[in-house]
Amino acid sequence: MNIDNGIVLKNYHINRKKLLLLDAQRGKIEVTYREHQSRIQQLVHGAHINYKFEAHNARPSIAHINIMAMPCHLARTNISFFHMILELCHHFIPINSNTEPIFELVHYLFTTPSTLSQSAQYLALCRFFALVGMYPEELPIAEESFNELCYQSFNDTILTKKLDSSEHHMIQSWVLRCIDVHPKKNTFKTFFTLAKNGI
Repeated sequence: MNIDNGIVLKNYHINRKKLLLLDAQRGKIEVTYREHQSRIQQLVHGAHINYKFEAHNARPSIAHINIMAMPCHLARTNISFFHMILELCHHFIPINSNTEPIFELVHYLFTTPSTLSQSAQYLALCRFFALVGMYPEELPIAEESFNELCYQSFNDTILTKKLDSSEHHMIQSWVLRCIDVHPKKNTFKTFFTLAKNGI
């Protein structure tokens, strides 16, 4: 039996029997499920799960769900950033797109036991938007510096990187511009927190 991996972006719960997943291979997908009620209630937002993917119908389904990890540390230490990542995945990742690098980034953010500094959070957002192909018309940062910040491997080593005040301002401005171009930005629950107070 082939086993697939995904992160729960949204659980529509029992009455709809549907999940929104960030699948490691298939990107953002909506699936139905065949599981007991008690198991589905354990599928909190951000949970890393594995499952058997089945595509027999117009809407694919998953079965044999196992919970691999919970985003406990990030949800406990920075609930606003945790919800921001979930919200950005929901709104910016197209359905059925190849997003393996994004899955790896989100999986790292949700499972690392390290506390993310403000610099690491902005670098993560910058990398996320670069991976989904967001490029504001006016880039408030030199291209060479931007590429260095966005496309290096996001792992434990980047957690120690400190942005100076100039880099921080440029990255924050760039992230806000990426969010600002979305047609539904006024419905975002985390956007105004970021805009007013920073992360």
